[in-house]
Amino acid sequence: MTLQTLPQDLAPVRRTTASSLLGTGGAVSASLRDAEVRPAQLAMADAVELALRTKGARLLVEAPTGTGKSLAYLAAAGLAASGINPLRVVVATGTKALQDQLALQDAPLLQHAFKKAGLPPPVVEVVKGRRNYLCLHRLSRWQPGLALDARVTRHIQSIRSWADQTAVGDRSELADFPEDSPLWGELDADADVCLGSACAQYDRCFVTLLRARARGAHIIITNHHLLCTDLRLRFTGGGAADARVLPPYDALILDEAHKLPGVAAEYFGMAVTPARVDALQRDAARLALSGGASRALKSAVEGLAVDGAGLFAVVGQALLNTPESSRVPFRIPEVPHVAEAAVRALQSVQNLAAQVEAYSATHREQLAEAESVARRLEALDAELSHLTEARDDRFAYCAERRGTRARLMAYPSDVAAVLQSTLLTDPAPIICTSATLAVGGDFTSFKTDMGIPEDDANIQTMALPSTFSADQAVLYVPKDLSDPDAPIFQEQAFERAVDLIGVTGGGAFLLCTTNRAMNEQARRLREALPHMLVLKQGEAPKAELVNRFKRDGRAVLVATHSFWEGVDVRGQALRLVMVDKMPFAPPHDPLVAARIERAERVGRNSFSDVQLADAVLLLRQGLGRLLRSRQDRGVLCILDGRLWRRGYGPKVLKALGDHPVVWKWEELLAHASRLDVTG
Repeated sequence: MTLQTLPQDLAPVRRTTASSLLGTGGAVSASLRDAEVRPAQLAMADAVELALRTKGARLLVEAPTGTGKSLAYLAAAGLAASGINPLRVVVATGTKALQDQLALQDAPLLQHAFKKAGLPPPVVEVVKGRRNYLCLHRLSRWQPGLALDARVTRHIQSIRSWADQTAVGDRSELADFPEDSPLWGELDADADVCLGSACAQYDRCFVTLLRARARGAHIIITNHHLLCTDLRLRFTGGGAADARVLPPYDALILDEAHKLPGVAAEYFGMAVTPARVDALQRDAARLALSGGASRALKSAVEGLAVDGAGLFAVVGQALLNTPESSRVPFRIPEVPHVAEAAVRALQSVQNLAAQVEAYSATHREQLAEAESVARRLEALDAELSHLTEARDDRFAYCAERRGTRARLMAYPSDVAAVLQSTLLTDPAPIICTSATLAVGGDFTSFKTDMGIPEDDANIQTMALPSTFSADQAVLYVPKDLSDPDAPIFQEQAFERAVDLIGVTGGGAFLLCTTNRAMNEQARRLREALPHMLVLKQGEAPKAELVNRFKRDGRAVLVATHSFWEGVDVRGQALRLVMVDKMPFAPPHDPLVAARIERAERVGRNSFSDVQLADAVLLLRQGLGRLLRSRQDRGVLCILDGRLWRRGYGPKVLKALGDHPVVWKWEELLAHASRLDVTG
């Protein structure tokens, strides 16, 4: 390991602990404006510090919003980097928003505090997925298409100018570059097209330089996606060594840990998508357009374009009556005309692979590019063959329609077993934390999803109390609405939403469980409330929608799952969070169905331990948007009267905290007045 060793004359005093840095008179507290000493934060900091120095430790910490968990674990990680035997700690987040917060706010604050205390500040490096970084080779070889519009010309000029100045090559530095621009996909450092050490730009490559910086860092801030990529490369042997970004580490901290099983399912599975095939066909076409390329190669490229598009179209047609962007069980052999299209697409992949191999034998000057395309074709061949046969019971086979086309996937049917045989075989300490890990203090569901044995002696759990007062909010759950599956429910939900917005004068998040409900509610609210700014998820980048919401002060934002977590709006701008119904995942989703089957196989109650547990955790995340500080006040609302009429209702309400719970309109108005959130 090449981790930088800190100077001995700067070694911390033995009595310095993570909690002493954060407590009264501590260096971290002294560096914060209006710092508050939080007992829960101090307890977490000391527990993390101990776990980091304990081989094989597995610490699970539920730390509600306001605990200050990021500074708690960063302070502990910073101390672990000090002394004679420094540790390298990887911190992996579930969202980009939290990763940016750690990198831009919390880590610099921690480094400043360590200097102030006379301690050596830890070296921190941010590591993102390769597609966040510019590939200098691809930029040097980029050629415009036949129809080049003015925006692309402007963007490529801007990128070339930036490439000469940046030291990091992270696309986030391009403030004016559109998030959805397809141009970046032709320029990023995607591992599939990386030439590795054969590249002429290797020594200047931003990913090469990033790996070198990461090897000298004490704390590496990354995300679940990259962690799972690293796990797959390390434990399955797949992929090129050059594709690995994370260096060896001594301890792992998983923030937003409740998200990891879902991310692991994606990264240990496989997906054949239109975008993947389109990109591969485009890069193969570049070879075919070079001088001396055979007619057979050009024909093979065209064959993949036709047969690939044909496959995705027939799958899309087969799923025409399913909800868009919703995973559904789908096995290719069970749909004859899809199976025929899949065989044709597979033959086109294999034909193109043979032609690329022949091309590489006679075009040595483009050998690296040809070998890159060949590797991708080999991987596509293997995965499409697997999906076409769909015989492996270890996988859940599914498809997802997007417009008229569809993508084909296979996910591990037992993600817990995958994590158990990869992540948990590492003796490095692992700390899992989130605002939502337990249901009523019970971590069973999370441990099961992570593959953590109940009898593991290394497991320790902490369910920290909320730092907020129960009186900061009121929870309104009306009894007079129909059940959500009733035809009249959406109309009732709309009318009650208008009434609630009228009480608070806006400042509202309306969180829906389906895209259809979101679109309908946003359309009708704009008609009913022409004097208010009604924002809808997807109409602008997430950060821009949040900024507009904050600036307006009386806005209404209608959204689905991507706004249920990772959004921080403090103060009076947000004073109402309404959820339309319990967010139960559809039981037909292949991953949910696989978890239900696994729970039943080991004798657990699949409804309470899987479906209800998931819904409660997501509900807590959504409602958690309201209270982000001790100064926040407002109304929480769930328009799902089943919480009064079903046996699971009391368990759900108890898990949502100690806020006053009311169902009468008059009582709601009294609490809204008490909280001073009426409009």
